[in-house]
Amino acid sequence: MNFDPISSNKVASTALRQGPFLESLVLQMEKTEGTQRVMQELENVRKELVQQKNMQIFVAGNLNKLSDPIDSLADSLLPPTSSLTSLDSDATGMLITDVSSGTVRSKESGRAVVCPLSAIESSFLSLTCQGIGPYENCASLRVAIEYLTALEGDFWVKLRGAGLTYGSSIYNIAESMILYFSLYKCSDIVKAFEASSQIINDYVSSKSKVSLFGLESSKSSLAYAIISKTSTRLGATMNAWAANYCGLQNDYDQWLLSQIAAVTEHDVMQAITTYLVPLFDPQISNLVITCPTNKTEIISNYFQERGWKGLEIVPEDKLYTAFLNEK
Repeated sequence: MNFDPISSNKVASTALRQGPFLESLVLQMEKTEGTQRVMQELENVRKELVQQKNMQIFVAGNLNKLSDPIDSLADSLLPPTSSLTSLDSDATGMLITDVSSGTVRSKESGRAVVCPLSAIESSFLSLTCQGIGPYENCASLRVAIEYLTALEGDFWVKLRGAGLTYGSSIYNIAESMILYFSLYKCSDIVKAFEASSQIINDYVSSKSKVSLFGLESSKSSLAYAIISKTSTRLGATMNAWAANYCGLQNDYDQWLLSQIAAVTEHDVMQAITTYLVPLFDPQISNLVITCPTNKTEIISNYFQERGWKGLEIVPEDKLYTAFLNEK
């Protein structure tokens, strides 16, 4: 629902796609000509991908133990040119930064699907809307999320503490710029959703306030999570190396820490209003629910009344066909 059904690798790699695809592949390979065609396709993919201009190599270790580290590594890691006719020896390295191109977004929003499953006894909910990239107010949003979802925070106390759900989470994926909210193992998904929405509304209406103590605790927790990823030499090097693929500056973590330290109560309130309120807007967010079959009608009626007018109920035996778009 969130990604383009034709262009996005996110869709292509899901089990709902891979299952039928692999079954058709097996059928093709039952005949000699089908096997040859599949082998040729694999060879074409290999020739396209395994080229020097597409390769970047990360090596960690004590290179002093090698007599000639550069030549030794080159001989060991480069593919044999004889098997790759498309290798271009004159090509220079090409830094890949557009990793989000594999997660091409769908242009549709305000969609809702309920998938009743006979094998579950509790309900699960996923709500998504437009998120933000790694630089645009990212620190404020992350602090706001940490503040709301921390241990003994509002979501913990008013949802899990009230016995409405086993857990909840909010997170922003910067690469695909999608903001997620999820409820899992809900005993009563309607009440859990209403309580979640009310938490956000209470902050917007100023009924709830951001406490200075909670704010500082949230900033400390986030700082620890960021620093712990680079607590070793290898971790720091890997983090900086991987940042290039995401279009981030090498010192992104240091920059983010400085931004988090400067977040104020006003910034948190603005992030809640700007980014979290739209999560519960049926016109712009996508909703997916899985629930026990005997609760399908109650749940679907409730969310249609909340504004998801085009809500679709997908029976368990129709999951494959419902999500396979072969345009």
